[in-house]
Amino acid sequence: MTSADITVEVHAQRQGKWWVLRLDDGGTTQVKSLGDVDEMVTDYVSLMRGVPAENILVSLVSIDPGPGMAAKVKEAKQARDEADRAQEVAARAIRDTANALKNSGLAGLEVARVLGVSPQRVSQLTSKKTWRRH
Repeated sequence: MTSADITVEVHAQRQGKWWVLRLDDGGTTQVKSLGDVDEMVTDYVSLMRGVPAENILVSLVSIDPGPGMAAKVKEAKQARDEADRAQEVAARAIRDTANALKNSGLAGLEVARVLGVSPQRVSQLTSKKTWRRH
């Protein structure tokens, strides 16, 4: 970004069939779909402030989906985060166990049978290469 670029922080709130967009530094507009936020805010700011559209970065900092929905969204995100953590723990446990079984003298096919996975999966689990998810 150049020094002329600006970031516009936006808060979206569902009202009826519309999303009301409140800009942190003043101004309000609306869209039918959250997919239209960047274009609408860019056009609005460009028109109101005389800033070239290519110099505007839109940051959607909060989304209020409407009455009674915030708690559901929070609960769903927490459940997803917990599931992600559990998946990481399970992956580490199966990898560590596969390696322990292999190091105890079991053949790859035996490790596969014990763990209920394919021999190919055992090969992946016990490989010296470690793949990290980003």
